[in-house]
Amino acid sequence: MDDFMSMSVQCSDAKGIVAERNRISRALPPDLQKKFGAIFTAYLVKYGIDGIYERFAGRTVKTIFEEFNEADAPTPIESGTVGGMRFTLYDPPAKSATNAEIPPDANAETTNGGINEPEK
Repeated sequence: MDDFMSMSVQCSDAKGIVAERNRISRALPPDLQKKFGAIFTAYLVKYGIDGIYERFAGRTVKTIFEEFNEADAPTPIESGTVGGMRFTLYDPPAKSATNAEIPPDANAETTNGGINEPEK
């Protein structure tokens, strides 16, 4: 088990964090895969992809497990099953400074909180 716990997350930016999560997850036994995935989801929901990068990059699986606080686990706002597919919905993550700095597309008309709607 120590070998699994010493695996570290190595990626140069937030864009690579999902591939790195998948690489590590495949190498873990099922119980640790589930725990690692739950932490990844909790951070994604609470902090967004940049927040996951900040909390995972350069850390070992052991450190990620030790640093995770159950208070970071999100509370679903809705869950259920539709057509045999389970789903869980969470509030969106708070806007990070990085996300807030990205200007909206000047050519896109947006409504519904920034979601582009097709022309009618």
